[in-house]
Amino acid sequence: IKDKEDTGDISNKKNKSNRIGPPTTDDPDKKLDNKEIKVKEVSEGKVNIRQTNDSGSFSPFYNPSQELNRDLSVAAIAAYFDYITDINLKSKKGNKAKSNEVNDSHSNNNSISNKEKKSSDMEVEEKGIKEGTAPTSSNTETKPDSNSGEFTITDVMSATGLRAVRYLRELKGVKKIVANDIDARAVDLIKINAEMNGDTEGKIEITKQDAAALLYSQMKSFDVIDLDPYGTAVPLLDSAVLSAKNNGLILATFTDMQVLCGNYTETCYYKYGSMPYKTSYCHEMAKRIALYTISTSASKYKKAVVPLLSYNAEFYIRMLFMVKDSPEMCTENISKHGQVLQCRSCQYRKIIKYGQYESKGEKKAKFRLKNFDGAPSRCPVCEGFMVLSGPYWFAPLHNEDFIKVLMSKLQTEEFEYLRYNKRIQAVLNGMLDESELSEEYFGYDYSKLCSDLNMGAPKFSVLNGGVTSLGYKLVQSYYDPNIFKVNCPSETVYDLLKYYKKEQSKGENLFKNLKENTYRYNILKKDLPENFKPTFTEIDIGKTRAPRYFPNPFKNWGPKGRAKELKKDIEVDK
Repeated sequence: IKDKEDTGDISNKKNKSNRIGPPTTDDPDKKLDNKEIKVKEVSEGKVNIRQTNDSGSFSPFYNPSQELNRDLSVAAIAAYFDYITDINLKSKKGNKAKSNEVNDSHSNNNSISNKEKKSSDMEVEEKGIKEGTAPTSSNTETKPDSNSGEFTITDVMSATGLRAVRYLRELKGVKKIVANDIDARAVDLIKINAEMNGDTEGKIEITKQDAAALLYSQMKSFDVIDLDPYGTAVPLLDSAVLSAKNNGLILATFTDMQVLCGNYTETCYYKYGSMPYKTSYCHEMAKRIALYTISTSASKYKKAVVPLLSYNAEFYIRMLFMVKDSPEMCTENISKHGQVLQCRSCQYRKIIKYGQYESKGEKKAKFRLKNFDGAPSRCPVCEGFMVLSGPYWFAPLHNEDFIKVLMSKLQTEEFEYLRYNKRIQAVLNGMLDESELSEEYFGYDYSKLCSDLNMGAPKFSVLNGGVTSLGYKLVQSYYDPNIFKVNCPSETVYDLLKYYKKEQSKGENLFKNLKENTYRYNILKKDLPENFKPTFTEIDIGKTRAPRYFPNPFKNWGPKGRAKELKKDIEVDK
């Protein structure tokens, strides 16, 4: 790495401590020209790591902009340990209650006294084995307590090993971490970084393998699998769901946002099996495409996906989901997958799910193809052309209970040190707000709506007042202050703003500067429904006034190029 800022007193202790040496200027034949090689170190969370190898000629991929991603991952895994332990304790109590009921039903024919029975139950509980008609250990998997040191984690594309050493230093209850990379030089660097950060017990197992091959070779072996590739994680999904234990957690990053957001529809189709449409809600669309692909990958192996948290930043999405061995839950995918009819001109859309869930009393639930109620060839709002996109995931993106556990973790002293703690809490608050409208799958771009009506935008609180007066709910997105969700039809959204424009125009020409037969003109020419009279009293938005939208933390914040060989400026004789 070239040191462009340092003017070059390499005898200076601060500079000298970071350099492999000793290259000096004593030899007139060796001219450093302020371009000597440095071994760069990085400090993040509770760890310090080397970013380059000893010669300074190789640097695995590292992006400081992803520190938010890594902070969120550390806290989320800690929350998952508590969350899954609590689930299994409740399951264990439920199984014990059922066992006691069965034993009570046979008490008249049983020679064991109540005292003997209670003693026997205590012995069974201590051994963790259910007897009689209760579930056996083969179909009831119990996970260890988060402080028992029994959780296994793998970081399959570890690069510098930063995630692995952070998980080692910052998480409790970890038995083993497998840090893998296919590049031998990265593997050497991971070893150095593991030793630098106190892995004296050898908890970090370092391997050099293809990521998918590693996962395929260790079926149902990991409690937590971290997939953080450059680009898409799709090639690793099949191996990951097979390598995860029942109720295991997978964290997957997708950085190919241009593909997922509709810039390259044909590429997205062959990678994800879905056709995106480039529109204002493209980030939400990207998450739902990813979850559709994840769920179809898992269901091939009779494994169901339970999303815990779906987060999007400016240039990537991060999906956290549990994998459950459940063919029954896999059948529910027919009611969670579908497509969207979207107007090419305005923001009207129609959701078309593939199937629906039917439950008749105590009978087993049935799934069937949903009756098709017709698809308009022209938009009912602006008479524009319609386009079909998808398939998408049409079910909640987050688990509200898990988010609350994660929030409580972040509010403890244990995680105060995280640089992005407050920002993550703000994001989670926004997710909790959005969970109230979990059946509203896509948002609206407020600026685009007002542009469609050729009008200035009223304050969000005014819009919220109008929506509330009609009996609907509005929620502002956590990732973009200009995006909101509302649980009313698209036609009602446009009617609401048309009504506001007419009220504010005071008799002026609504069609000023608009050409006839354009989509804007067609929106305004349609009559409002009878007795449609919303009121626009200002109502504040959201449950909390905590800051939600933060500026970028430093210049040039965003995606980085792939890792590549660094050119040596000089030869260092070690």
